[in-house]
Amino acid sequence: MRKTLILFGLLFISQAALKAQQNSESRNWTSFGGIQVANSSPMQQLALWVGGQGAVQYKDYFALGGFGMGAVNSMSVSGLAYGLDQELDLNMGYGGLFIESVQNKEHLYIPGLRLPFAVGGVSLKDALDNKVAKSTIYVFSPRLNWDFNISPHAQIGFYGGYQLIWAENDRDFKQEDLSSWEYGINLKLGFF
Repeated sequence: MRKTLILFGLLFISQAALKAQQNSESRNWTSFGGIQVANSSPMQQLALWVGGQGAVQYKDYFALGGFGMGAVNSMSVSGLAYGLDQELDLNMGYGGLFIESVQNKEHLYIPGLRLPFAVGGVSLKDALDNKVAKSTIYVFSPRLNWDFNISPHAQIGFYGGYQLIWAENDRDFKQEDLSSWEYGINLKLGFF
């Protein structure tokens, strides 16, 4: 439910920014919002991430925005390291801010670099939904983007990068276990 509220909040903010942009005489600042889907492999488990994003963009220079992502599939981890003879469910989610380079936004394709920083949570639950371990996490995911203009108000993009994740509880969640390569696709709607 929390992930859905975050997604709707980001979409509402981006729509408000779009409406404000339509009423503005200056085209120095524009805005966009949209969805993103990615995959990575925390704790050697395939994670499918779904989330939303919204940003303001300054000319052909940069965009500043916010985003939220949550792992939506069930990921099973052995409970032996936690003294349990059963599989545990791994749950993760985070949200934060990003800065993105914007070059040649009028071209068919737009290469770019995005630097997202986020804070979130990770937990392991047993079959009765009891938390065996949990922690706050900090995420830095530098990535390369390859966006395509599909209309004056829509872009679709592909990205790849490395998802660095640090946990406050580094006894149960090691940085090398949580971090992995990340690949994804995003859709941006707005004024470019």
